[in-house]
Amino acid sequence: MRTAQRWAVAALAVTVTALPIAISAPAHAAENITAFDVQAQVNSDTTLDLTETFAWDFDGNYKRGVFRTIPLYVELPDGYRQYYDIRVRSVTQDGKPAQVSQSTEGAYLVLKIGNPNVTITGTHIYSINYTVGGALTTISSSETNLPSGVSAGDAELYWNFIGTQWDVYIRSAKTTVTGPAAPLATKCFTGSSGSTDSCTVTTDGTTVTLGPAALRPAEALTGVIAYSPKAFTAPISPDIRKGPGAQALSIALITIPIALLLGAVPIVIAIATRRRNKGVDIAYAPVRYGPPDDLRPAEIAAAWEGEVDGRALTATVLDLTARKHVTVAQQGHDELLITWRGEATDLRPWENELLAAVLKGQPQATLGHYDPEVAAAVATTKIQLVNDALVSGRRNPEGDKPDRPWKSLLAIGGVLSVIVLVISIWGGVPVLAAAVLPFTVMAVVSGAIAAWITPRMQTRTSAKFLSEVEGFRRLLNTDAAAARREFAQKLDLNDVTIFATMLPYAIVFGLSESWVNAFPDLTPEQLHGVGYNVAGTYLLWSMVNTSTMALTSSTTAPQSSGGSGFSGGFSGGGGGGGGGGSW
Repeated sequence: MRTAQRWAVAALAVTVTALPIAISAPAHAAENITAFDVQAQVNSDTTLDLTETFAWDFDGNYKRGVFRTIPLYVELPDGYRQYYDIRVRSVTQDGKPAQVSQSTEGAYLVLKIGNPNVTITGTHIYSINYTVGGALTTISSSETNLPSGVSAGDAELYWNFIGTQWDVYIRSAKTTVTGPAAPLATKCFTGSSGSTDSCTVTTDGTTVTLGPAALRPAEALTGVIAYSPKAFTAPISPDIRKGPGAQALSIALITIPIALLLGAVPIVIAIATRRRNKGVDIAYAPVRYGPPDDLRPAEIAAAWEGEVDGRALTATVLDLTARKHVTVAQQGHDELLITWRGEATDLRPWENELLAAVLKGQPQATLGHYDPEVAAAVATTKIQLVNDALVSGRRNPEGDKPDRPWKSLLAIGGVLSVIVLVISIWGGVPVLAAAVLPFTVMAVVSGAIAAWITPRMQTRTSAKFLSEVEGFRRLLNTDAAAARREFAQKLDLNDVTIFATMLPYAIVFGLSESWVNAFPDLTPEQLHGVGYNVAGTYLLWSMVNTSTMALTSSTTAPQSSGGSGFSGGFSGGGGGGGGGGSW
């Protein structure tokens, strides 16, 4: 917090002074500090000398020592940071020089006190002496509600003499601050971060005593002391610099507009080259009353969409039913009963293989549980049908060539975005995210939009096929009742045959709802005659959903649970956990 805000926000006196460093877990609950004494000397050169002496009671636990985290800087509300020049003078344990390792962890200087090869217990006295530069600030002219005798331009020490990151009880805490002159005003706060609870303040000449006070874990002892600037021989000049947050914001204000401009380039190019990239135009085709080239539903899906998904597999089952090779019935909520009806002469090789995997030579089979033979047959069928579509030319194998650069841009942008985020968050480098992330995110966005805009490139064969597919789809997508009459007139078929024959194709085209709703008058006997063992067309929705779930379950291997807790489990097994103690 800047000095201009110190007295105005005294309610926020208790601030965080150290993060929990991953050196040790919280101390044992019974451990405590019996006494914590801080001797502070405010020097005329504006430096602050601190000597922290505390008695740590390990309460019968055998540990190697303690650690202390000291802030190297604090984050200010406006995105800036106030840095402190910390110089450790000495560290003792029980009055003798202690073995100590010193390291930096983010915003904190970490002192790890003790011999890693020797354990101790009982109560031990630790003393840390260090000097802080940049602790003092100047009260701003914008301050309000200042104490009597304090005005803008005065020097201020706003300090957490005991911070909120101690994780044991402190039975008695006291701070004595000696300054270069008598203080103009003093305040003392105790409690958790944000507490306004006051503590005892005693002033004797140039010496101020804060406390004593008992502190719970995560409670602090904070002092605010004002001095006349005339008491100092050097100017009050806190080291306040633009923090990564403020730097990141400044950089982002520059990089975001540039990224937006660059991101528009792929989209503009995709729009400009759209006509050229689509290859042969897909001609308008009249309405068709049957699938192109007498293709099965799954074969149309393979050539039309380049894949055979669960919807196409469901359509295959219902197509085999409509052609009177099998009957289907829902069994429970997630199983499908397939029953063989007799000899078949019009099954294609891939259909024969699929049925053989399902029935396994038996008259009936149930789908709904993982079956490796069915899974293998389905996988083989998918590959075969897509390959047949490519070989026949119905699907142009180079059709996605125009949008490959945009998909590559999307993929590269996505990977780089993840990398930048990981480095920025884990490494604490928000400036990197501000400088790079706008460009990587725009690469993802513009790549996705450009790929969506860019059509597949068509050849004469693939364009002819898609035109015929559209003609067939157009009929199924018109008013279903009208389409029903047209089928009856053109093909001389009865209603139930029209319904059963075209339902699988309507499923592939995503038009099954309107198609089913167009035949509300079909009787259960009619439906049974074409292999649908349901009481009415309204129940076909349940059968279609069940078929999709059953096929998914039959072709998806169950995930391993990693073992049961009843068969050799142990405490601490499973996921999560962790722990530790004082080091």
